[in-house]
Amino acid sequence: MATVEFDLKAGLKTSADGADIIRRHVVLGELSANDLLEAARESELVLDFNGEPVLVSSDALLGVHLLRRRIKKIDDLPGPIPLSLLGKLGEDDIELIQKKADELKKAMAIVKKVQNEGRSEGGSASD
Repeated sequence: MATVEFDLKAGLKTSADGADIIRRHVVLGELSANDLLEAARESELVLDFNGEPVLVSSDALLGVHLLRRRIKKIDDLPGPIPLSLLGKLGEDDIELIQKKADELKKAMAIVKKVQNEGRSEGGSASD
């Protein structure tokens, strides 16, 4: 699994044993099929439409749940990061995580493209 590691600017402030801890080191990773399914499930909302329940999916929530699943850990805190903790991050740190997640996604797309090109251009061993 491909990963990217970096440090947050301000960090994630948590408490353990009565002491405040600033967590900074982030490891992002690829998404699994299960990550995609769980994020899709968590992005669904039941709304009332003319007295009838309607199931809708929120693209904004899907993006948030995918991002928190891409976070494999922050220091020793394992992912997926709960929404309550993700919400404690500052704007600069959220933007940094999103930027690094986008870079990882682009890098993986390039790797897959190169792998596919190699397969389609390769001949048989008997050529």
